[in-house]
Amino acid sequence: MSEDGYTEIHLPAAEQGRPLRFVIEGAYALLGKLKNAEEEE
Repeated sequence: MSEDGYTEIHLPAAEQGRPLRFVIEGAYALLGKLKNAEEEE
């Protein structure tokens, strides 16, 4: 549902009662580290 420039989303983790964490700053660096970790495994 969207209204006044805002869009409501539903996150599966929230519906299962698990805590959610959001990256506000440094998301690009975090993504790079996550991708690099996948290649090392």
